[in-house]
Amino acid sequence: MTEEIHNKPYQNIAVIIATTALVLALVSGVVNYRQNNLAGLESSLRDTKDQLQLAKNDLTDIKLKTIQQLVDAELAIKGQERLKKENSSLREKLDDAQARIAALEARIRKLDNRLTARAARKRVPAAAAHKGAAKTAASAAATAASADLDIYTANIAPALQQSVAQALIEKGFKGKYPPPSEKMSMANTTTIFYYDKSYKGVAESLLAILARVTSAKVVLRKGSSPFARNKIIVHMIGK
Repeated sequence: MTEEIHNKPYQNIAVIIATTALVLALVSGVVNYRQNNLAGLESSLRDTKDQLQLAKNDLTDIKLKTIQQLVDAELAIKGQERLKKENSSLREKLDDAQARIAALEARIRKLDNRLTARAARKRVPAAAAHKGAAKTAASAAATAASADLDIYTANIAPALQQSVAQALIEKGFKGKYPPPSEKMSMANTTTIFYYDKSYKGVAESLLAILARVTSAKVVLRKGSSPFARNKIIVHMIGK
């Protein structure tokens, strides 16, 4: 009994020590847990701060880019407005220039018409005088001597041909008597071809001579070949 009483204080002390150790262990565990949680919170907080800083940087970049885009857009709009104003001004100047050109062209046409009319009035008397002179010259030039006369014969007796030649010389004609070519188509009756109306009178004079000398029918025709104005061709056909 005395031994149990004597050992009891020691047992209480051991319990106290054990309890204290347990409490210390618990406290230490709580402290460690809290420290670990605090460390985790601090790390998470640092990460959050870093992310927030990155977000702020991104936001700043976005703001700068947006501002720059707004500035560029404003400059582009101002440039378009300036171009529109310049285009409008140029169009007005172009319209004014075209109006002036049209007015000048109208004045030029008016002056041209006046000059043309004046020149025409001057040309009319001159042309009339020239035409009259040409007619006079043509009449004077269209003579028997000026005629280029070719006489082709077929079945004409030499004596008759000699009589015709003599009669033509007496009237001023200078006839030539070339032989007909193989390709030449002779008329059926004696025919006189003249090629310009100014020589029609000369051809009629020639017709009268041939009709009188040959006592045959003589036909007068205007030829269509491109001979000279004074060309006269005779197909003298015998019986």
